[in-house]
Amino acid sequence: MSLEHVVAGLVLLTLLSWFWRGRGVRELALQHAQRRCRVEGLQLLDAHVAFAGWRWLRGTENRGWLARSYSFEFSVTGVDRHTGRLAMHGRRLLQIELPPYPIPQQEPQVIDPGRLRQCPADD
Repeated sequence: MSLEHVVAGLVLLTLLSWFWRGRGVRELALQHAQRRCRVEGLQLLDAHVAFAGWRWLRGTENRGWLARSYSFEFSVTGVDRHTGRLAMHGRRLLQIELPPYPIPQQEPQVIDPGRLRQCPADD
């Protein structure tokens, strides 16, 4: 076994471990997308996030991060589709972006007058 074989094996193992770790980060990105959609009252479509490439992001202290970028689709009404993006650095969520989406009009609630309590008037 030569040194070239050892180096090639180490490079292959490094690439495999990097790929395997990326799968774990993708699962975390999916959890973040699901949580955000649940909080906003949106429907995450296809229960899926897709790797969209690498992005360079600047932090608050002017520090840069090389982040994995993922895209996902969500719906407000179940008919429309909107694309959101999120960025992960390692296992940490750096950024999540949702484009402007329409908020459906809610019908006003009708209050039954019989259920209202009368407050005594100040005389």
